[in-house]
Amino acid sequence: MENLSLAWMLQEIADLLELKGENLFKIRAYNKAARSISELAVSIKTLDADGKLGQLTGIGKALEAKIHEYVATGSISYLEQLHQEIPRGLLELLHIPGVGPKMVQQFYQQLGVTSLDDLETVAKARRIRGLKGMGTKTELSILRGIERHRSGSGRISLSVANQVAQLIYMLLEALSVVERVEIAGSIRRFRESCKDLDFVVASTSPLKVIEVFTQMPLVAEIIVCGDTKASVRLKTGFTADLRVVAMDQFYCTLHYLTGSKEHNVVMRQIAQKQGMHLSEYALIKNEVIPITSEVELYKALGLSYIAPELREDRGEILAAQTGKLPKLISRSDILADLHMHTTYSDGIHSISEMAEAAKKLGFTYIAICDHSQALSIANGLSEVRLRRQMQEIKQLCNALEFPILCGTEVDILADGSLDFDDRILAELDIVVASIHSGFQQDKDKLTDRIIQAIKNPHVSIIAHPTGRIIGHRQPYDLDMELIMQAAFDYGKILEINATPDRLDLSDVYARMAKARGVKLAINTDAHSVDHFRHMDLGVGYARRAWLEPEDVVNTWSIQELQDFLGRNT
Repeated sequence: MENLSLAWMLQEIADLLELKGENLFKIRAYNKAARSISELAVSIKTLDADGKLGQLTGIGKALEAKIHEYVATGSISYLEQLHQEIPRGLLELLHIPGVGPKMVQQFYQQLGVTSLDDLETVAKARRIRGLKGMGTKTELSILRGIERHRSGSGRISLSVANQVAQLIYMLLEALSVVERVEIAGSIRRFRESCKDLDFVVASTSPLKVIEVFTQMPLVAEIIVCGDTKASVRLKTGFTADLRVVAMDQFYCTLHYLTGSKEHNVVMRQIAQKQGMHLSEYALIKNEVIPITSEVELYKALGLSYIAPELREDRGEILAAQTGKLPKLISRSDILADLHMHTTYSDGIHSISEMAEAAKKLGFTYIAICDHSQALSIANGLSEVRLRRQMQEIKQLCNALEFPILCGTEVDILADGSLDFDDRILAELDIVVASIHSGFQQDKDKLTDRIIQAIKNPHVSIIAHPTGRIIGHRQPYDLDMELIMQAAFDYGKILEINATPDRLDLSDVYARMAKARGVKLAINTDAHSVDHFRHMDLGVGYARRAWLEPEDVVNTWSIQELQDFLGRNT
């Protein structure tokens, strides 16, 4: 938890510096440090005690001093200083689609806006349209963005929830009185966000388990504490619920608390039609039917086993009854990662470090796709630097005996053109195209931008197609039907970006793409070697979309991918 807390503070410093208009190198340093620390497998306190802070990638003397200060005091005086200079409420404005640091500066300096409420007030008073470079469309877009932002509040991203849940899981699993423990609820179904954490424990000593659970260092407040149930509010701000049952009740309770509610309702109806009663503790037909796994529970009801990711009452019950459940993709099917960044742009590790780590993890090839020049905040590459990188990649392929595709994440500019011309794009093995600016454009314009990129013969993949950031930024206003039709017509790939706060495409759109014959790629968008672990998250999310290995291009060999792209290296 110390690592997460420190990473959040460093990221906040980066955001505040961006609002101040500080130089890009300083902002990037804090961004990289936040990323690096959030991915550490060891406590930052341990590294500080061992005098090893300086060994962390991207941590210089100034940052090392601030980390040491955090470990010693739990705070960073530089962050407190920035809070005195810049109203804290301005950070929330960055969560509104289309609102960037320069725009926030205008709102603050010219309209006195210091909070989301202030921004809503001036927008409703039609004062934004009077600012340079803004108009009625910007004003209306901001009001819609505020409404969407507020409607999505109160939920935790899957990644953050899972990190905390894993800590609690390990604590419970280590107890000698615990026979079995599982994380349930939305996390187990790989939903993109959740409201709380759910745990199911099998134990003959429920009071002991509950005592440990309610006294965890993470706990800020005990909400409910009974003989077999407990609910606590964590210091992170969200709630964790525990249910302790006997081992012979475990799988029925796990199924019930995994949900979804809609899936559970249909399951109970199926049981009733067969003269059985399914509760959160047991399946009964005159007497309790022994259930020693969830597979047995489904079998007892005449169903094929339904994976947790599919339990949303979106056709999975009928598919289980008729033998038409998909053979879901798994992590072992993934052979490559086709979108990652290095120190050439805003990544933490070099090309060789990324390649070596990927090779150790079992990838058979990768694609390096650093940002293009328009994204200056991410140290985007000019054509000269891209050519230098291409040469380095070719040399490394031979040295490492590991295939590395030369690529780019090229910006789709406001007019729909690409940030590099076709001449250099034609020399690359793979081209990932994405939008990083101009979010406030209307639906037709944004849709047309993406379709123009799809029509470009050199573009391979559209990255994070809807631009959402879970809990912070709603998806762009797009006509996904038109985009998917264009992707199918031109043989282009849509990405499921496994970055934890993106998971974009959504499961609904990814399933729609599958139904329309559009191929997908699950990519980590890694900015460090530690980000490769997000592939597990991406695969779990793809399973929610009913995806099978043949739907996902990075289950293919490099030759199969190149044949699909119509390229030869």
